[in-house]
Amino acid sequence: MIRCEDWRACEAARVRPLLDAEGARWLARLGWDVTPAWRPVEPARAAGALPGFVAVDRHDRIAGWTCFLVHEGVVQTAMFVAESADTARLLIDATLASPQSASAGRHLIFTCTDAPALDRLVRERGFVTERYRYLSRSVSTTEAASAAIRPWQDSDAERLPALAARAYRGSTELRPFVFDDTDAAWRSYCRQLLTTEGCGRFLPSASFAIDGRLPSHLAAAIVTTRLSPMTAHIAQVVVAPASRQRGLGRTLVERVLSAAGSAGCADVTLLVAETNAAANELYARLGFVERASFLCARRG
Repeated sequence: MIRCEDWRACEAARVRPLLDAEGARWLARLGWDVTPAWRPVEPARAAGALPGFVAVDRHDRIAGWTCFLVHEGVVQTAMFVAESADTARLLIDATLASPQSASAGRHLIFTCTDAPALDRLVRERGFVTERYRYLSRSVSTTEAASAAIRPWQDSDAERLPALAARAYRGSTELRPFVFDDTDAAWRSYCRQLLTTEGCGRFLPSASFAIDGRLPSHLAAAIVTTRLSPMTAHIAQVVVAPASRQRGLGRTLVERVLSAAGSAGCADVTLLVAETNAAANELYARLGFVERASFLCARRG
């Protein structure tokens, strides 16, 4: 028999090992040090500001846990750990029955998880899902030559949202971090990407841009972050529709592979939707291999 409890009522000594174990798993499996991004989790939980649940078995052992937050009207599941399908079901249903879910009405799950049957369970509850492949390869010692590519500039932060909006508008991919296809949503996403550590710390020395024909436009850009001292992550590569079919995406990725090595990293990682056939083919040609996978699930 498994029961579900509000994790905000747990003692810190019981929760801290859960966070430590999951953080160690991310580092070992993904090369991703989540310590900076997850540092606020325990203080927020203890203060009652970060809702979540623990699944406790009949021996009073925690068999699974999850936590979530409400951001811009969307309940976002930050972490999800479950040993069995029954545990996963219990945690999902508890989250959906929470007051936060009742008031928000929209839900997003994006997590690297091995929780059994999670994809099936959320689809049965009205979510649409997409698998994201987490790819990795070692850095390169050869720099891609292109006169069009220039180093990242501070002003590119203001131009990136418009480029992303043009590139993704009308896309059928299930995007994990932009729920509404609006200019405001793209500005919020890009701001978080460049200024927070949710997807690693922004690494400007391994980020690049290609100018468009208009001074206010970018033709393409690549944003790189550092997940750990040895791992760089291509957090976003985006090419304007009018600039596609020119090999810009490949050239930008090749430039990052070299720049990441110069920054002291050994590996470069990225996430790509499994349904994005063209991108998956490109990354396979560049030598990227699958290291893990993430589930993206949305409802509302």
